[in-house]
Amino acid sequence: MPARLFCKTGELAEMAFVIDQEAVIGRLPENEISLFPSFISGRHACIYFDAKENGYFLVDLGSSNGTMLDGVAVTEPIRLERLHVITFAGQCDFIFQDFSGLDVPLERPGLADAASGDLVDKTQGGGFFDAVPARPREGAEDTQEKTQYGAFFGDLPPLPDVGGEDAKEDTKERTQYGAFFGDLPALPEMPQAPEPPETPKPEEKKHAADALAATPPYAPGEDAISSDDEPDLVAVPTAPSAAFELVVTLPDGTKEVFALREGANVLGREATCDLTVRDASISRSHACVTVQGERVFVEDLGSKNATYVVDEKLTGEVEIHPGAEVGFGHSVTATLRRKGSA
Repeated sequence: MPARLFCKTGELAEMAFVIDQEAVIGRLPENEISLFPSFISGRHACIYFDAKENGYFLVDLGSSNGTMLDGVAVTEPIRLERLHVITFAGQCDFIFQDFSGLDVPLERPGLADAASGDLVDKTQGGGFFDAVPARPREGAEDTQEKTQYGAFFGDLPPLPDVGGEDAKEDTKERTQYGAFFGDLPALPEMPQAPEPPETPKPEEKKHAADALAATPPYAPGEDAISSDDEPDLVAVPTAPSAAFELVVTLPDGTKEVFALREGANVLGREATCDLTVRDASISRSHACVTVQGERVFVEDLGSKNATYVVDEKLTGEVEIHPGAEVGFGHSVTATLRRKGSA
């Protein structure tokens, strides 16, 4: 496993990927690493291995919301070391680890069965831990087992007999034990913390009708209503639906209207695309139109005949507004408009 990329927090927690030579990261399903949130660009960033430099590099692919390495914006290809935090679109934190060239095994080897009474298998476990001899059996006093165990841990003096006749000041047992641990002075008595004042109980409601009358009905959009008896109610906003459509004009003058949905809308010649346009100059997966609330973005997906906005060839994802004209291939044009507008 040369390198891996994984997330432990947020909505992408528990996602993990192995990276070998190259991995394109983005929202499109054909990427090596596909991330579903709408704020991630179709082709957001790329991590690749440079054999000449013998290391991994990170590059942003012209994403809308950017890529950061350890909190610094990535504006050009940058070399990766053993461990980094990579943030996509300012919201998704991933951990990058490079294991290439490491001699240490990635998984802890198993240890010998402790119930056998033998030493720990140093060939397997000794790579991480020194071999520890087994504890001596009961009654093995002055035997080789005790000598072996005592040589590792050292012999401890017995504890003094508490409560017997020998529990007197300055006895032999106390002297031996004190020589090992030292006599510790008694701890001073700590003052007790004062008891907290008793919290007055709220007035009990005697009738169910009184309790219901004291609680006004909840209305979405208003401030949360709280009382001493009920938890705060918070309104959860719902995701807005897309309110845009794309009017596509074919070379023969025919117009087709496509309703755009929230998130990614792939335009291409394939029937599996969200927006299928039958024209020879259109690639199978030509471009992606992304709706994020009240904002719309368009990005070329590496098509053969390119995508244009205001006669400029796209090299990354750009934002478009209602009335903007987009060119796909040689002779297909499209205009963005709001639903219901002529």
